[in-house]
Amino acid sequence: MPIKTMKALRGLVIRALGQYQQAVFGQYLE
Repeated sequence: MPIKTMKALRGLVIRALGQYQQAVFGQYLE
């Protein structure tokens, strides 16, 4: 795979994980 594509995919995964963590922690903190 091209490096550009790998970087883009990694960025999407990291962003999705960040949103998921925020949602989970938000539930626990409430």
